[in-house]
Amino acid sequence: MKRLDADKPRSLGIVLSHGAFHLPSCFDEVKRRLEAAGFSPVIAVRHPSVGTDPNITVEDDGHNIQVALDPYLDQGKDFLAIAHSYGGTPLTIAAQGYSKAERQARGIKGGIRAVIFVTSNIPQKKGDSALSVLPPGLDIVDFANGLATANAKAREAFYGPHMADDVADSFMSALLPQSEEALLGPVSVGLEDLTVPAYYVICENDRAIDPDTQRNIVDMIPTLKRVLHNPGGHSAFITHVNEFIDQVLGIADELEIWD
Repeated sequence: MKRLDADKPRSLGIVLSHGAFHLPSCFDEVKRRLEAAGFSPVIAVRHPSVGTDPNITVEDDGHNIQVALDPYLDQGKDFLAIAHSYGGTPLTIAAQGYSKAERQARGIKGGIRAVIFVTSNIPQKKGDSALSVLPPGLDIVDFANGLATANAKAREAFYGPHMADDVADSFMSALLPQSEEALLGPVSVGLEDLTVPAYYVICENDRAIDPDTQRNIVDMIPTLKRVLHNPGGHSAFITHVNEFIDQVLGIADELEIWD
């Protein structure tokens, strides 16, 4: 569905929630293209749990997203929120009370219009962890001293099968530890509490969160609007960025046609 007036300025801002061990810079190309398409602001939030502090929780990551949005929401700005992998869990927490409908019911402007989960792992209910929806046996993370670290096996899981070796090596070298508590600790909000309209991008060649697991997660989303498919792996937003941007633009058009 296309906007009735394609020349009308984009009304939405974008907030990007990155995956485990990564930095917001993984979204650099996506951010550049979304800004060029007219979205403003485009905010790539940095999760504080990525680093060397073992005490940071997924709740801290969720609150950090809210803090990044607050000044824009106070001005009445609406957002399309996009989460990759682990980023879906703090985004689900952040969306609690921040949806456009919830804020409108409280007499305040601005809010999250919709979320796009990109091969995201999100627990179904309060008390579960970000990793609880993943099947056992994916041996790509080592735990020690309250921190999780992506090991050498993560390279293929995160960046296979399409990323060039030199690019994958560059991303691997930039990975940081992450608080074990953020990955394995209980969440206060699960998918069953989600009130924001949601889209899910299934990455068909994902070797970290396999397509069957992604489909199981999709089945738990109570506000699901539509499922999209990308032929890429876990980092399809990098390796298949053209297809990914087209998908985001299509969703944004659906939302903005009602503005």
